Amino acid sequence: MSFFDSFAHAGELCASMELHLHEPEDVVRRYGQLTTELFQEATRANAIPVIVPAHDEEHDIVAALKSIADAGARAVVVDNNSQDRTAYFARRMGATVLEQHEGRKMAATQRGLVYALGVLGARHVLFMDADTIVGSRWARAMDEELYAADVGQGAMVCGDSITWESGNVAVDVLSALARVPGLTRGALRGPRVPIARGHNYGLAVSDQIHDALLKLDGEWFVETGGEPDDVAIARTVGEAGGKVLQAKGNYTWVLTRGDRITTLRQLWELHFLKRPYGEVADSSYARQYASPLDGR
Repeated sequence: MSFFDSFAHAGELCASMELHLHEPEDVVRRYGQLTTELFQEATRANAIPVIVPAHDEEHDIVAALKSIADAGARAVVVDNNSQDRTAYFARRMGATVLEQHEGRKMAATQRGLVYALGVLGARHVLFMDADTIVGSRWARAMDEELYAADVGQGAMVCGDSITWESGNVAVDVLSALARVPGLTRGALRGPRVPIARGHNYGLAVSDQIHDALLKLDGEWFVETGGEPDDVAIARTVGEAGGKVLQAKGNYTWVLTRGDRITTLRQLWELHFLKRPYGEVADSSYARQYASPLDGR
């Protein structure tokens, strides 16, 4: 993938931020019938399913589902005790909606995994957050990475991301585009130490990986302290005999909401003064877990 293709891909993702400027009801009226038809086509084609754990995400879920539909995948939203209209809007966009009333994000992830394997008959499953937007080639690219990674014992492929963080359009677009050269150079350099990101990964699920993941505590979530839930999933996949790899293709990275780079000054310090992310970001979580997966 050339730098030109990378910026074109980033432009596609950034253009999707426009949906967040509208009320979800307006987005549903505009796109709900189209996405419903696209999800029906994806079901008939037995396309790869995308699991979206969601808690109080009514303002973001419609944009996420529009991007999944455009990517030709099936969407399974696992509503984890939302107090808003997350499930309502997800159904109107044509997604399959599961209700998960116990546990936190890990429990929602496990529920989605069981559904994808047991009901849909899938062995490759993608995962993203409700405030994430994917490109039109993302699902196919991640699926191809899973086929390449799985040699019979299962695998986890970790995708990369660019972020929109502040609600300030200038900061968001500049921050996203500033990440593109580094992501492209990383892809060209070849294999890297994987970094687990809960908003963008795929699993090729063996029986061992399935059983091991279902044993994890359903209350596990990043805010509970200690090891983040996405790192726990990556560690568990490795301990169950699967490979954990960083995705190589640039079409595998996504756009996701963050809350750590919120000003132009932080953006300048991060990308131009080259200060470490953990020092610039507004989050103690970022400072603690900005390092890679350490080969796990």
